[in-house]
Amino acid sequence: MPDLEHSQPMAAKTDNVMTDGIKTESDIPPYALANREIWQTWAADYVEAAKRAWSGEPKWGIWGIPDSEVGLLPVDLSGLRCLEIGCGTAYVSAWLARRGGDAVGLDPTPNQLATARELQTRHE
Repeated sequence: MPDLEHSQPMAAKTDNVMTDGIKTESDIPPYALANREIWQTWAADYVEAAKRAWSGEPKWGIWGIPDSEVGLLPVDLSGLRCLEIGCGTAYVSAWLARRGGDAVGLDPTPNQLATARELQTRHE
């Protein structure tokens, strides 16, 4: 399953050094704070869709086209590292992990990541 245990809200950390010069909340650009805030508000509206997305075959787009028809995801990701940037509820990370990838989801929205962690626990 995706590595959600180490997901960090907003700025990625590597050995205690944050990227893009972001060291504190006040360093985060206003547009990024606004984006995080609106997704915090919307997160509850995406829980049911996330539950469906974590179950069964991956489906793409607003029409829910099955990956078996699209063939977007490789069948075998064994031994590959996968990063989903802006993962939200991390269902794509879950799909990648099920195909053998070492998947990590990154998202600035704590409420979305909380849903992802809950679903990860259910699907382990």
